[in-house]
This record gives sequence, structure tokens and C-alpha cells, in this order.
Amino acid sequence: MINFMYMMERTIAQLFTQAVGKWQGEIGSDGEPTKRKALLISFRIKEKSVQMLIHAPANYVGVYTRKEKGKWDCLVYHDSCWISDGINRFLWKHHEDIRFCIFPLKDGWDVIENITNAIHVVQLSKEQLDELKKVRKKKYG
Repeated sequence: MINFMYMMERTIAQLFTQAVGKWQGEIGSDGEPTKRKALLISFRIKEKSVQMLIHAPANYVGVYTRKEKGKWDCLVYHDSCWISDGINRFLWKHHEDIRFCIFPLKDGWDVIENITNAIHVVQLSKEQLDELKKVRKKKYG
């Protein structure tokens, strides 16, 4: 099980790094990055849809989750431990029940690229970015 969880963690992190990456373009005069891509992963946990969103407007990477269409929870926003404290902890917390969702919730997302049925690169809207900032500020102040 340890090898499988490590493989899942590394695969998700590598997909993010290759398909999205840190530093989402130049920061404009409005303080926003010129690109707004994120990696969206859809899981099934105990028959509930759970989405994980990984986004890095600059050097820090944010890992967020939400159940169904609920509110986002910021698991971590950090430059170096986003994999271990975000992805790894999430996977281990749900390791007995986690599955990739083959019929993901894609409503409201601007999908740029379909990597698999459950993993997509999405373009974030200004409203989605603002929502993530609020969640992050609530956790980190």
C-alpha cells in the first residue's frame, strides 16, 4: 500500500508540474497572474464526489479540496511541502475508500485539457481565484 500511495502522490505532483506548473505568468497591474491554470482531479470517496484543485499563481502551491459542490478547503499553501502536507495527507486520510471519478463534476469549469476522465487542466475565472484567496486567507490569516 505504501508504494501505491507514493506512486499516486508522485504522479499527481508530476502531472501538476508538467501540465500547469508554478508562476502562472507575469503579475499584471491588477496584481493578478496573466495565466490562471490549475489541475483539477475528481475522486469518489464513500460515494461522494470530491474535487482536488492544485494551483500556483507564484512560487507557493495551493492544494484545495471540496465535497460535491460545497465550499473549498485549503489543505496547504506552501512552496516546498505542498506534496507531503497536501496531496500525501489527503490520499492517506482516504486511502481505504478513494477512487478516481470517471464521471467528474465539470460544470462551471473552463477545461483547457483533458488528461484523463478524472484529471483536467482548467482555466480559473477571476471569481474562482477570489474564492481560493478567501479560503487561503481564512486558514493562514
